[in-house]
Amino acid sequence: MARAVAPAALVATLLGLISLVNSDGAVDRQLAQQHGGSAEQPVPFAYCKPFLERLSPNDQHQLRESYQQYHGAYARFMRAARNHEAFQKGPATWIEDPGLRQGWNVTYLVGNNLENLTRAKDDAETVMKNMESRIKAQLTQLEGQNSLPAGTQVDQLSPCIMRKIYPSQFPDQPVVSLLLRLRGEVAASDWPPPSVNGTKEPPTGFKGTDAVSAFIRRAQACSKVAPTELLVMLSGPGPLLQASTWAWQSWQTEGFVVPLLDTLDREAAGLNRLASVARGQLLVALRADRPGVEDLLPAGAAGGEHDCAWLQRIVTLYHRIPQLGAMAHGRYSFSHPANDGSLRLLAGGIGGGPAKNNMWWLEPMTAVPFQYVLYGDFSPMSFRRSALEEVGGFDEDLPQGDEPCSSIIRRDVSVRLWKSGWRVGAHEAGMMQQPAVNPAAAQASDPTRCSSDVAALASQLFEARHAPPGLPAPSPMDALMSRVRELNMGPGLKPIDAA
Repeated sequence: MARAVAPAALVATLLGLISLVNSDGAVDRQLAQQHGGSAEQPVPFAYCKPFLERLSPNDQHQLRESYQQYHGAYARFMRAARNHEAFQKGPATWIEDPGLRQGWNVTYLVGNNLENLTRAKDDAETVMKNMESRIKAQLTQLEGQNSLPAGTQVDQLSPCIMRKIYPSQFPDQPVVSLLLRLRGEVAASDWPPPSVNGTKEPPTGFKGTDAVSAFIRRAQACSKVAPTELLVMLSGPGPLLQASTWAWQSWQTEGFVVPLLDTLDREAAGLNRLASVARGQLLVALRADRPGVEDLLPAGAAGGEHDCAWLQRIVTLYHRIPQLGAMAHGRYSFSHPANDGSLRLLAGGIGGGPAKNNMWWLEPMTAVPFQYVLYGDFSPMSFRRSALEEVGGFDEDLPQGDEPCSSIIRRDVSVRLWKSGWRVGAHEAGMMQQPAVNPAAAQASDPTRCSSDVAALASQLFEARHAPPGLPAPSPMDALMSRVRELNMGPGLKPIDAA
């Protein structure tokens, strides 16, 4: 429905646009600046022009990977050589300050021995020289292809190639980020009282602290599949009681656990904050609406280590399907509008398909069950971080709270991924969670609840954005549903019963 605009305001707006258009493309620059970008292109470094003007983007990419690995190896070698030299000097008798002298001895002497230090230095030097030889071979090949000036030296090209670096090659960089948003009331007796927050040892012996410790051990087991980190957002009234426990766990796990505090208690904002802090290429949102973790990533049948085969399957699917932007692991729909007949749970023994888990297709190369869906909504869900960033993350303007508002937020991001050229799939990971149910009547004034009128508004906004009535056939949603059907029935997937 069109909004009425005051004539004077409309004229002023049009005049302003005309003046901008006449100012040599200033509209593009202004719009770009408003959204955090710029239409202005940086001026290339003049020194680099002779080296880069004939290099293809792929050649630059491969050189940059090699150079970054070389410089990383060089840094490790220099540190190892310094440690080796300092150990040979022995105790720092030449340092007069007792504190500095003790610091030197603890850094270079305590717990070290010459054999280990020599081996570390030699290993680092070997890696560094190997990478240098690799770069020289690449330069020789590129010179032969007339992509580089003859006689280009390794150090000559370094200032140009290393103008950009890849965070994925940083030491201890995670591949997977597990995202966890905890909210809701917790029992005070399950957590240490605030009076022990200043203790020098982590609090133990409480139901809550012991459950957190056990859960983190199960999550850390997944690092055997891929380098992993765990980001935890404490939202709502629980943080005051849980904060010290999660802070201690971050310290004890040497940063594997990354705790955050949230005062807004809004799911989309919380998930966006978690995604912005995450460093992994794949994001797995485990939970967003409960305060506990004792039932997450359950241990094996014998009570042993958690089986992280589910993560291996998820990583495999994202690797096999480069266009895959997100996956539902809790509930999904092939069609719109969503209703009890179209929404299907991803859990064994309760649905259709050969395994009774609502899965009908698989990825043929790996035989991992997988199918394309229009959208997903229940936890857990996973995302390719670059895809989620490209579409702007979760919409914080949509009404938020508990169900069904939280499901609409996830459906919205799924549909936006499809429209942006990404794909959305489903895979039963064995961890489907029904949303938490609050039996108390929801008030429209409570931002953490989704009352009937707020839910109706969320649905109306979703329809206005993605499925407005009165459009000529096929409608946008019809086109997307047809695309989902085409991909599932095409050569990229194989029916499970025909495997």
